[in-house]
Amino acid sequence: MTLQYFFTYKDQLPDNIGVGTFSPLHLSILAVFFVLMFIGIRYFKNKDAKTRHNFLLIIAFLIPTLEFIRILWVLSLGIEELIPSALLPFQLCGLMSVFVPWAAISRKPILLELVYVGGIAGAGMALLTPDCTMYPLLSLQFIQSMLIHGLIFFAGWYLILVEKYRPSIKNLPKLVAVMTLLALFVTPFNLMLQHQQANYFFLMSGLPGTILETLNANNSHLMYLVYFTLLVIAFLILLYLPWSIPTKTRKA
Repeated sequence: MTLQYFFTYKDQLPDNIGVGTFSPLHLSILAVFFVLMFIGIRYFKNKDAKTRHNFLLIIAFLIPTLEFIRILWVLSLGIEELIPSALLPFQLCGLMSVFVPWAAISRKPILLELVYVGGIAGAGMALLTPDCTMYPLLSLQFIQSMLIHGLIFFAGWYLILVEKYRPSIKNLPKLVAVMTLLALFVTPFNLMLQHQQANYFFLMSGLPGTILETLNANNSHLMYLVYFTLLVIAFLILLYLPWSIPTKTRKA
């Protein structure tokens, strides 16, 4: 492994040097991350409230820092065809670089639950089936993508396991409304930047190598969106089901 391709864009990389999805290297990286996450949660779980919250703030502000690094990298490439589609942080995890710090500071329930859902479901899927595995391990884009998704995923778990936040099923309609508004917000940009293959929130097509690609195959765009919506609903049910069970029943 060398740093030869550290700043190289994916279209300029030679074949067969990427990490690969579900490769031994990819799975090893995930294993290391989960071990570190477990250690971090165990360590901060019994700390005082101020220490726990200060660490959450550190996580929260590392996320936009990593997103800013990605934006600087895109600008440094000097590839006009990438701008603005690759520059705008309009994927869910890009928007989380705003929502995670906002939630950590304001402590508003709807924002905390957006971090919970976006972190565990959204960033979790991004870690399992990342869109950066065509890059080598020693690549700024691979490192940045895995770190930012890892921190967002960690933030979601940190809220419920360390900060003891408990999502409320009563907030689910508001959360669905916020996610719908975000999808409507990025839709015009998807349409305006079709020539640059913009695909914010994966509303235009499924990400290769994921379940979204399967949903996209042999279906019209409208049916893909219907199946995608049903998948999101299924994830929301799974994430909120544990918190809809009465407390006494959960402890039994």
